[in-house]
Amino acid sequence: MRNWIPLKRVTQLQYGSSLPAEYRTDGPFPVMGSGGKSGTYPHRNTEDPAIIVGRKGSFGSVHWAPHGAFVIDTAYFADKRRSSVDLRWLFYCLKAIDLKGPSQDVGVPGLSRDTAHSTKIPPPPPLDEQRRIADFLDAETARIDQLAALRKEQDASLVKR
Repeated sequence: MRNWIPLKRVTQLQYGSSLPAEYRTDGPFPVMGSGGKSGTYPHRNTEDPAIIVGRKGSFGSVHWAPHGAFVIDTAYFADKRRSSVDLRWLFYCLKAIDLKGPSQDVGVPGLSRDTAHSTKIPPPPPLDEQRRIADFLDAETARIDQLAALRKEQDASLVKR
């Protein structure tokens, strides 16, 4: 991790907001927490796109919301308002490093924002290179997902025989 930099040099994670179940109504935006999508809501509290990082429970998990989301209080988020790098590049960086580490909380496992902000990431290359890296990883991830879906279909057809 030579010459790596703390996450806080490229983004500031924001806390999600409380959204009790009795106030949730369906809408176009995903409700995102540490475990990923848990419903939809008519409003969002992020810009688009946004990275969601688990804070409680599934702490350290990393999710992508291409059109923004309503992030609840079990997670942090990063969007373009407080990030100096390409968010897709940052998403792949966060997926590749271990944000879990040891929990800083007693009881429900959790990730403190100070711990997350001090986590080391590779120094960002120039913006055009960040975008090329993210485009490449998007394409390769889509190809792998497609191969996995084909394999699943193939397995299902073999079971039917």
